[in-house]
Amino acid sequence: MAQLASNKSKASLVRTDTVTISNSVLAQRIQQFSMTLIGRLMNPVRQIMESLVANFPKIWKLEEKVVGADLGQGVFQFNFDDEEDIPSILQNRPYHFDGWMVSLERWEPIISSSYPSAINFWVKVTGIPMHLWEVATLEAIGKKIGKIQEVDEEAGSLCVFVNGFNPLIFKMVVPLSTGDEIVVSLEYEKLVGVCDHCSRMTHDSKVCPEVHKVGTGHGTDEQSDKRGGSKSCIITLGAGKSLGSMLREL
Repeated sequence: MAQLASNKSKASLVRTDTVTISNSVLAQRIQQFSMTLIGRLMNPVRQIMESLVANFPKIWKLEEKVVGADLGQGVFQFNFDDEEDIPSILQNRPYHFDGWMVSLERWEPIISSSYPSAINFWVKVTGIPMHLWEVATLEAIGKKIGKIQEVDEEAGSLCVFVNGFNPLIFKMVVPLSTGDEIVVSLEYEKLVGVCDHCSRMTHDSKVCPEVHKVGTGHGTDEQSDKRGGSKSCIITLGAGKSLGSMLREL
């Protein structure tokens, strides 16, 4: 007992201190990573990091110009020799590996356990009636998905950055002031690997936490499509306004 008391006493004496980092040193480190891309395996249980680090430079045909490294916890980086090689790599996103998606973006001095997690998709929108087809409609839909980068009104497509940890939305319900509803469907180009139940890109349905919730009687009130996933979103529109004006308020 005396020894236990002594150990508790020692534990209570643990001290912390603060270290200040010079701004000049920090600026140098940031500049050092100016030609670095950082990424994340969205389903590290199913994806092999060593294989990705070895094969991505081959896929990019930059074996002699890119050096990759495993940063741990499903995060990796690639350092480039030439700035001119980076835009084409980013232009061809999103990437997938071992049947699941990969987040890949330019390195930024962000301190967060969830960084990086952004994945950009071109999303094809279908189900919009011709008389409601306009940029404002597409933008309202895109804002519900993520951060809009580009809108192609003619093709009915959006380039959107989504949070790779969040469930994807595959349908949107738009109630109109007339009492009618339109159901909009979303198709994510180059999407590979998604849970059939909750629509997340981080696991498959065999290990989905939502499946276990349903099994224990703790279901959710979210909208579901025919595959059972939480994939729909409702856009509520107010009465007495045009569709365009209501969408712009979202």
